Amino acid sequence: MNTIDKSAFPEIFINNEEIDEKDLSLFNNLTTNKMTVSEKTFFLNMKDKVFGEFAPSADLILDERSNPDNIFIVRYYYEEFKIGQGKKDNRNKNSIYSITLADALEADLFVLINRHITLLEWLRNNNFCGVNYNGNFILNRK
Repeated sequence: MNTIDKSAFPEIFINNEEIDEKDLSLFNNLTTNKMTVSEKTFFLNMKDKVFGEFAPSADLILDERSNPDNIFIVRYYYEEFKIGQGKKDNRNKNSIYSITLADALEADLFVLINRHITLLEWLRNNNFCGVNYNGNFILNRK
């Protein structure tokens, strides 16, 4: 995985002064020793993003082309999320919006994939495959 030189982007890597209580509780209660490597990587990277990586132009966490259900996850600002499904020939207009990572992970994906499963369960079932930790569009500017 590529690393980003945080000192090159001082306007992006700034502390989040208003972290929602749900996300604070989520990160404070993590037991990384009971997690798979992929899950631990996900949560540690998401903690860094929520606590200090501003994404005003969107942070593509999961590209729809990287999984068979065509699920995408986009993060805005610090901890606002849009979860949706995209297909080349038939875009599903349904999306799930969340203002915290905790709520996003608890979201039921039924409206997207016609089966009851939370986003966290879905990510675990897919071993967090396709999750991109360097998708902050503003970091990719030239």
